[in-house]
Amino acid sequence: MDWVGGLAKRALLYVVVSLAVVLGVFFGGQLLFPEAFQPTPAEDKILFTEIDREDLSMEGRARIRVTIAPAAPIGPHLNSLHEVLLRQAARNLADANDADAVHVVLAVDDRLAAAPPLGDLQFAPDGRGWSGDEGWTYRLRMPQPPFPEKAGQILQAVLDYRATTDAGARSDRDLEDFIRGSVETDSAAIRSVLQPNYETTTGNAED
Repeated sequence: MDWVGGLAKRALLYVVVSLAVVLGVFFGGQLLFPEAFQPTPAEDKILFTEIDREDLSMEGRARIRVTIAPAAPIGPHLNSLHEVLLRQAARNLADANDADAVHVVLAVDDRLAAAPPLGDLQFAPDGRGWSGDEGWTYRLRMPQPPFPEKAGQILQAVLDYRATTDAGARSDRDLEDFIRGSVETDSAAIRSVLQPNYETTTGNAED
């Protein structure tokens, strides 16, 4: 059975030699063409869609107010992601418009720009605040508690209620009943969306 052992040795030698050739080509290629083996840096992805823009500039200070919505669905209850999105949008808009200060308002989605926002951020890259003499870099306002997960459905139900009910016949109680008939939710969740409580944080750095 020596021939079996010989075949096994030859097979092992073949595998070792093949592996050596492959590794030699790979690492040799890295040395000769290093750029071909480097990961391509991911482009900065724009995570928001602009809905509305207003120029609020004053003498000596360029300012804009921009309402945005997430480019892809984000759970309305995820305050931390909304904050990241607001910061990215504020930096991008300030740079792109050479603005001294920007005010970014984050809507639940592009159909609900007039509804209570998921949060908003005023950003002044020069550290002088919105007016130019306030001494802060950012002022962040976020709902506490965060919006419930079904905030978008609740706000859409509000629009449906207004579209199907005469103004003179509307009441808060009827509105809540209409929402609860359209969305599986409770009174506390509805109030947190229609009458949100916002907390403001002011800081002197971008992050």
